[in-house]
Amino acid sequence: MLGASGVVGQVAAQAARLHGAGLVVAVSRSAEGVSVAAERGADATVQLRDGEDAADLAARMREVVGGEVDLVVDPLCGIPATSAITVLGEGGRLVNLGSSAGATAEFSSVFVRARSIDLRGYTNNSLTTEQRRTVLGTVLEDAAAGELTVSQDVVDWPNGPAAWGRQARGELTRRAVIRVSDRPGA
Repeated sequence: MLGASGVVGQVAAQAARLHGAGLVVAVSRSAEGVSVAAERGADATVQLRDGEDAADLAARMREVVGGEVDLVVDPLCGIPATSAITVLGEGGRLVNLGSSAGATAEFSSVFVRARSIDLRGYTNNSLTTEQRRTVLGTVLEDAAAGELTVSQDVVDWPNGPAAWGRQARGELTRRAVIRVSDRPGA
Protein backbone atom coordinates (compact mmCIF):
# COMPACT_ATOMS: atom_id res chain seq x y z
CA MET A 1 0.00 0.00 0.00
CA LEU A 2 1.61 3.22 -1.15
CA GLY A 3 0.67 6.46 0.59
CA ALA A 4 -0.11 4.81 3.92
CA SER A 5 -0.17 8.09 5.84
CA GLY A 6 -3.09 9.50 3.84
CA VAL A 7 -6.73 8.68 4.49
CA VAL A 8 -6.98 6.47 1.38
CA GLY A 9 -3.83 4.61 2.38
CA GLN A 10 -4.91 4.14 5.98
CA VAL A 11 -8.30 2.77 4.98
CA ALA A 12 -6.88 0.58 2.18
CA ALA A 13 -4.29 -1.02 4.47
CA GLN A 14 -6.89 -1.77 7.16
CA ALA A 15 -9.43 -3.04 4.62
CA ALA A 16 -6.80 -5.33 3.10
CA ARG A 17 -6.15 -6.85 6.53
CA LEU A 18 -9.87 -7.17 7.31
CA HIS A 19 -10.69 -8.81 4.02
CA GLY A 20 -8.02 -11.47 3.85
CA ALA A 21 -4.67 -10.07 2.71
CA GLY A 22 -1.85 -12.33 3.79
CA LEU A 23 0.76 -9.57 4.02
CA VAL A 24 0.12 -5.84 4.31
CA VAL A 25 3.10 -3.60 3.61
CA ALA A 26 2.60 0.13 4.05
CA VAL A 27 4.78 2.78 2.37
CA SER A 28 4.75 6.35 3.70
CA ARG A 29 6.83 9.50 3.39
CA SER A 30 6.57 10.37 7.07
CA ALA A 31 7.75 8.62 10.22
CA GLU A 32 4.30 9.29 11.70
CA GLY A 33 2.67 7.63 8.69
CA VAL A 34 4.85 4.56 9.14
CA SER A 35 3.93 4.46 12.83
CA VAL A 36 0.21 4.87 12.12
CA ALA A 37 0.34 2.09 9.50
CA ALA A 38 2.00 -0.26 12.00
CA GLU A 39 -0.61 0.60 14.66
CA ARG A 40 -3.39 -0.16 12.19
CA GLY A 41 -2.14 -3.62 11.34
CA ALA A 42 0.49 -3.34 8.62
CA ASP A 43 2.87 -6.29 8.82
CA ALA A 44 5.79 -4.21 7.59
CA THR A 45 6.52 -0.62 6.62
CA VAL A 46 8.83 1.28 4.30
CA GLN A 47 9.54 4.97 4.79
CA LEU A 48 10.20 6.99 1.64
CA ARG A 49 13.46 8.94 1.69
CA ASP A 50 13.91 12.42 0.23
CA GLY A 51 15.86 12.29 -3.03
CA GLU A 52 15.86 8.48 -3.18
CA ASP A 53 15.85 7.06 -6.69
CA ALA A 54 13.46 4.36 -7.88
CA ALA A 55 16.06 1.57 -7.91
CA ASP A 56 17.07 2.11 -4.28
CA LEU A 57 13.45 2.34 -3.13
CA ALA A 58 12.59 -0.81 -5.08
CA ALA A 59 15.47 -2.68 -3.42
CA ARG A 60 14.23 -1.63 0.03
CA MET A 61 10.67 -2.65 -0.87
CA ARG A 62 11.82 -6.08 -2.07
CA GLU A 63 13.84 -6.55 1.13
CA VAL A 64 10.85 -5.73 3.35
CA VAL A 65 8.39 -7.78 1.28
CA GLY A 66 10.75 -10.76 1.20
CA GLY A 67 9.61 -11.75 -2.27
CA GLU A 68 6.78 -10.59 -4.47
CA VAL A 69 3.30 -9.17 -3.96
CA ASP A 70 -0.03 -9.67 -5.71
CA LEU A 71 -1.44 -6.17 -5.40
CA VAL A 72 -0.19 -2.59 -5.04
CA VAL A 73 -2.71 0.14 -4.22
CA ASP A 74 -1.17 3.36 -5.52
CA PRO A 75 -2.51 6.83 -4.73
CA LEU A 76 0.97 8.30 -5.37
CA CYS A 77 2.30 7.41 -8.86
CA GLY A 78 5.79 8.87 -9.47
CA ILE A 79 8.90 7.17 -8.08
CA PRO A 80 6.97 5.06 -5.54
CA ALA A 81 4.91 3.45 -8.33
CA THR A 82 8.00 3.00 -10.51
CA SER A 83 9.57 1.12 -7.59
CA ALA A 84 6.51 -0.84 -6.51
CA ILE A 85 5.81 -2.32 -9.92
CA THR A 86 9.10 -4.23 -9.72
CA VAL A 87 7.87 -6.02 -6.58
CA LEU A 88 4.77 -7.42 -8.33
CA GLY A 89 4.78 -11.13 -8.97
CA GLU A 90 3.39 -13.08 -11.90
CA GLY A 91 -0.08 -11.72 -12.74
CA GLY A 92 0.26 -9.00 -10.08
CA ARG A 93 -1.82 -5.85 -10.24
CA LEU A 94 -1.03 -2.19 -9.61
CA VAL A 95 -4.14 -0.05 -9.16
CA ASN A 96 -3.49 3.68 -9.53
CA LEU A 97 -5.80 6.04 -7.63
CA GLY A 98 -3.89 9.29 -7.85
CA SER A 99 -0.66 11.14 -8.49
CA SER A 100 0.40 13.02 -5.36
CA ALA A 101 4.06 11.96 -5.82
CA GLY A 102 4.16 12.68 -9.55
CA ALA A 103 2.06 12.51 -12.68
CA THR A 104 4.08 9.72 -14.31
CA ALA A 105 5.76 6.45 -13.42
CA GLU A 106 8.32 4.61 -15.54
CA PHE A 107 8.43 0.87 -16.09
CA SER A 108 9.95 -1.64 -18.45
CA SER A 109 7.59 -3.00 -21.07
CA VAL A 110 9.55 -6.26 -20.99
CA PHE A 111 9.04 -6.59 -17.22
CA VAL A 112 5.31 -5.94 -17.49
CA ARG A 113 4.87 -8.46 -20.32
CA ALA A 114 7.13 -11.12 -18.80
CA ARG A 115 5.08 -11.17 -15.60
CA SER A 116 1.69 -10.49 -17.22
CA ILE A 117 1.25 -7.56 -14.86
CA ASP A 118 -2.08 -5.77 -14.80
CA LEU A 119 -1.92 -1.96 -14.59
CA ARG A 120 -5.23 -0.33 -13.77
CA GLY A 121 -6.56 3.10 -13.17
CA TYR A 122 -9.42 3.47 -10.73
CA THR A 123 -12.08 6.10 -10.20
CA ASN A 124 -15.33 5.91 -8.27
CA ASN A 125 -16.99 7.43 -11.33
CA SER A 126 -16.83 4.08 -13.13
CA LEU A 127 -18.88 2.26 -10.48
CA THR A 128 -22.54 1.49 -10.94
CA THR A 129 -24.99 2.66 -8.29
CA GLU A 130 -25.23 -0.89 -6.97
CA GLN A 131 -21.44 -1.26 -6.78
CA ARG A 132 -21.17 2.03 -4.90
CA ARG A 133 -23.90 0.94 -2.48
CA THR A 134 -22.15 -2.39 -1.83
CA VAL A 135 -18.67 -0.91 -1.34
CA LEU A 136 -19.85 2.01 0.76
CA GLY A 137 -21.98 -0.35 2.85
CA THR A 138 -18.96 -2.56 3.54
CA VAL A 139 -16.77 0.42 4.46
CA LEU A 140 -19.44 1.88 6.74
CA GLU A 141 -20.03 -1.49 8.46
CA ASP A 142 -16.30 -1.90 9.08
CA ALA A 143 -16.05 1.69 10.39
CA ALA A 144 -19.12 1.29 12.65
CA ALA A 145 -17.54 -1.86 14.09
CA GLY A 146 -14.40 0.17 14.89
CA GLU A 147 -12.35 -1.82 12.36
CA LEU A 148 -11.52 1.15 10.10
CA THR A 149 -10.12 4.31 11.62
CA VAL A 150 -8.05 7.23 10.35
CA SER A 151 -5.74 9.53 12.27
CA GLN A 152 -7.41 12.89 12.65
CA ASP A 153 -7.53 16.11 14.58
CA VAL A 154 -10.98 17.47 15.39
CA VAL A 155 -11.14 21.24 14.93
CA ASP A 156 -14.04 23.46 16.01
CA TRP A 157 -15.89 25.27 13.23
CA PRO A 158 -14.37 28.75 13.70
CA ASN A 159 -10.86 27.28 13.20
CA GLY A 160 -11.86 25.07 10.27
CA PRO A 161 -10.76 27.22 7.33
CA ALA A 162 -7.31 27.78 8.83
CA ALA A 163 -6.90 24.06 9.55
CA TRP A 164 -7.96 23.09 6.04
CA GLY A 165 -5.51 25.65 4.64
CA ARG A 166 -2.67 24.13 6.69
CA GLN A 167 -3.76 20.67 5.52
CA ALA A 168 -3.79 21.75 1.86
CA ARG A 169 -0.25 23.15 2.24
CA GLY A 170 0.98 19.87 3.73
CA GLU A 171 1.59 21.41 7.15
CA LEU A 172 -0.60 18.86 8.97
CA THR A 173 0.27 15.20 9.24
CA ARG A 174 -3.23 14.19 10.34
CA ARG A 175 -6.59 14.81 8.66
CA ALA A 176 -8.42 17.92 9.88
CA VAL A 177 -12.06 17.11 10.69
CA ILE A 178 -14.34 20.06 11.36
CA ARG A 179 -16.76 19.84 14.29
CA VAL A 180 -19.95 21.75 13.56
CA SER A 181 -21.94 22.48 16.70
CA ASP A 182 -23.73 25.34 18.31
CA ARG A 183 -22.39 24.14 21.66
CA PRO A 184 -18.62 24.53 22.25
CA GLY A 185 -16.98 21.20 23.04
CA ALA A 186 -20.08 19.23 22.03
